[in-house]
Amino acid sequence: MAISIREQISSEKVINERLQTAIKENDTEALADLLRFAPEFDRQLALNKRTYEAACLCGYQPEIKFDRCGWLINETLEEKCETISYEGKAFSVKILLLQHPNGKWVSGYDISFPISGATSIPCIFDDQYDSRMEALKTEMDSLIEYIGHDIEEKGKKEAVARLKKERLNLAQLDLFA
Repeated sequence: MAISIREQISSEKVINERLQTAIKENDTEALADLLRFAPEFDRQLALNKRTYEAACLCGYQPEIKFDRCGWLINETLEEKCETISYEGKAFSVKILLLQHPNGKWVSGYDISFPISGATSIPCIFDDQYDSRMEALKTEMDSLIEYIGHDIEEKGKKEAVARLKKERLNLAQLDLFA
């Protein structure tokens, strides 16, 4: 079962309400905590705060540091991903798996065809899964559906067939696990 980080962190509206309440009540402690995420009362503060909360829920311990534009600097997760590749004559599908420090798994993909492609790197805002296998199966199902919408492009039919075969193999492995 997927666990949504987006449902667990504060909404932009809630963060702005906290900020307004802190100002009205002259709550300097709450105000100082919120102002760590941006120097001004704007949308950037709320989005930086949401990013910080999501990183903490994933088990990371982020420092509150900003890039030159004032955005919270996140840990780069791409190089920590496990990659599972499926190659064909006219396609390349890579499934990216990552286990966060909280023990939960997230997934992403990198797909390429002769005239199109798409990438989604696992991140702190992705749905989280209890096991690697659950994350892998869910990503495969999602890719089969996503690629299958435009099956006429060269390589897509072959990619869908390969993913369905690999997905069936995973289901059979589950029977013996």
